[in-house]
Amino acid sequence: RIMKTLLRCLSAVAVMSLLLQSIPLSSGQSTQAEEIDSKVQAFLDTHQYQWRYENVAEEDGKVLFDLIVENKYTRALDIGTSTGHSAIWIAWALSKTGGRLVTVEIDEYRHNKALENFKKAGLSEFIDARRADAHELVPQLEGPFDFIFIDADKNWYTDYAKAVLPKLETGGCITARNVRNLFYMRGIREFLDYVKSVPELETMIDEKSRSGISISYKKEIAKKEDRSTLKQRRNPGLLSGITACHHRFFLPFNDDQRDVVALWSAAGKFGDGSQDRALDLPG
Repeated sequence: RIMKTLLRCLSAVAVMSLLLQSIPLSSGQSTQAEEIDSKVQAFLDTHQYQWRYENVAEEDGKVLFDLIVENKYTRALDIGTSTGHSAIWIAWALSKTGGRLVTVEIDEYRHNKALENFKKAGLSEFIDARRADAHELVPQLEGPFDFIFIDADKNWYTDYAKAVLPKLETGGCITARNVRNLFYMRGIREFLDYVKSVPELETMIDEKSRSGISISYKKEIAKKEDRSTLKQRRNPGLLSGITACHHRFFLPFNDDQRDVVALWSAAGKFGDGSQDRALDLPG
């Protein structure tokens, strides 16, 4: 009888739980994420045509937002806060991934205005806003970061990229604004040449941005084997035979030639005994 009563109680609890889950949330029970979305969107709507001081356009903000959410980035750096438009889009995205933003601005008025805007948008808890010279601060930041946005002095873009690249996690990306302005913004061409020359970066230009936002993803590249590792993989018998033959008819091998032979051996090019036939030359 006690077991039957217990089972009935458990059944009643399960039914009640299902009923509660089926009841839609009222406006007063909205989640924290929904509250943030509502507050940020309202702020952006009321300030849509009020952004000055070289802030990003709305379309650029959306590009940054989508990159962070789609890739689940959580550690972001914004070089060049201005009055905070880009940082708001970045921090809004980070509020969904559980991340946090470090943003840097040297101008006192713009920095203070950005702090005010962050508070009005309800995003202050996701932003570490620093008033500093990015030339000095960025190299000192420890990282790691998985998302970086560069929108400061254009002739320093390359220096910023070089400073943050070692702190960028594999899979993360460096983004930069105004990269389509090659002819009247000094430093842009040099920056693009640099990121395209780095083997571990794969760079594209986002077509949704009129000003041009470059996106350079950091990929994992295979490390080249050093000579000591290569020597361990050599086939001693094959290498000695070919070396003797080469010494007999030609000049001694240099290091590069020896590595080619070693790679042939490691790849099994002579694994069927053909090395013996290849070296069966007339005395």
